[in-house]
Amino acid sequence: MSLDFDAAKKQLIELLKLNKLTIFCGSGISLDPPSNLPDWDGLLEEFIKFCETLIPVIPENIDPNWKTIISDAKNQYKKYPARVASILKDKLASYNNVNSLNIMKSFSKWLNGRLSTKPNNNHKYIVSTNYSHILTSNYDNLLEDAAHDLNFIDLAMRSYSFNEAGKFASSIYDNKSSIVHIHGDMGNISLDDFVFTQDDYIRIRDKYKGFTLALQTLFIHNSILFVGYGASDPHLEDLIDQLTEDIKWSNSLNLPRFFLIIKKDKSCKLFEEYKKKHNTALIELENYSDVTKLLEELSITCPRQKGEKKC
Repeated sequence: MSLDFDAAKKQLIELLKLNKLTIFCGSGISLDPPSNLPDWDGLLEEFIKFCETLIPVIPENIDPNWKTIISDAKNQYKKYPARVASILKDKLASYNNVNSLNIMKSFSKWLNGRLSTKPNNNHKYIVSTNYSHILTSNYDNLLEDAAHDLNFIDLAMRSYSFNEAGKFASSIYDNKSSIVHIHGDMGNISLDDFVFTQDDYIRIRDKYKGFTLALQTLFIHNSILFVGYGASDPHLEDLIDQLTEDIKWSNSLNLPRFFLIIKKDKSCKLFEEYKKKHNTALIELENYSDVTKLLEELSITCPRQKGEKKC
């Protein structure tokens, strides 16, 4: 099923008024100025450049092939992005503390420096809206910054990562909105936990089973609006696949719905039918500015109140 702007807005407002809508934010929300952060492909390209800066500090007796690997990565990352990301990340992890190299520290400094920017209107509209919870795959803290700027201090303080399953679960039980970084955030992410590839998603899922359980609980209780998201995150796609299979999602049952914002020229009937199997409606918008417009109108109609009052 596909929805236009007005039909989507109507359905989303109904869910917001019931406090039954969670939003999931992908990298697309941070592309606009003044944030100007890269999408996944852009971050991979910048990660390769970071790895290239390490060529002078990784001597040949540690890895005589490092320079060649970087050259290959620059030539192959568009064709094999996950493969390139996996090799580089594993290589760097193996170099850490070899001959007193502190690769982890260099990585953290690079990542924090790259993600230190300012929130844009998308972040502000999202934290200003009565979403039950805010999930994000982004490492940056722009949602927290926006919440602080707009004086939603309680929301900003309830910011959790995948290694804080208890706190996340508690926020669900207490019906208190939180910001949840499903892949970690820039303040506590290490190279080992940096999520770039399919293997990384699987490791997070298997290592932090309590967090996966909390996510499943949230997905059963609330409908989910996906924004700035390319529908290609194996972590979430596997979760949705598992839920639809185990619960036998059906339109005849009163169960949560999923909404995926997509640019109209990126949609097709085949993709629509595939997402329909997962109880996902496509919100087809003409251009990316309509995404911000929709987020703004939702924030105006169902604003988040100070002190967690309901819409």
